Amino acid sequence: MALSDTEELILDSALALFLRYGLAKTSMSDIAREASLSRTALYNHFATKESIFKSISQRINRNVRAGVLTAVDTDGDWQDRLKNVMEARLVWVFELLSSPPHGRELIDEKNRLCGGEVLATNDAFFGYVQKLCLERTANDSEAEQMARILIRSVNGIMDAALTEAEARIEIRQFIDYMDRATRYSS
Repeated sequence: MALSDTEELILDSALALFLRYGLAKTSMSDIAREASLSRTALYNHFATKESIFKSISQRINRNVRAGVLTAVDTDGDWQDRLKNVMEARLVWVFELLSSPPHGRELIDEKNRLCGGEVLATNDAFFGYVQKLCLERTANDSEAEQMARILIRSVNGIMDAALTEAEARIEIRQFIDYMDRATRYSS
């Protein structure tokens, strides 16, 4: 669903406020003021702050999926495409995490308020990674296991990394190791 320019402005304004003050301390009046809209105009587009937040989450998910799909479908070797897929997935996490003091809170709220959508996006991501792993393994079961290990490992790297740069380096190193291991076991 395409958003109007006004709705995009509202989401951008709300995200800036959520990052600055947190979800709980941001009001609809604050969002209207930040977007230079009347409260009535704001309510014509979104009924609640939570609906704005869910729309922000949906927009992030759409952008991540588009980035991941582009990385999966590009030309290049398996290793580089997999690195690009993982990086497309991690960028938004570090954008929020590097936005103190409320970035982590917004990730937690996204998981709480948008649980079903988060699971659907995670399932789609798993499918994309599994598709790539099929290029490297002997069968569907092996590709599924490899995808699961890759995703869990990358999630662990992202959780432990202090910076996006550190996460990128370690993810690339892990994929290099995985690439070598799958070539030698073939």
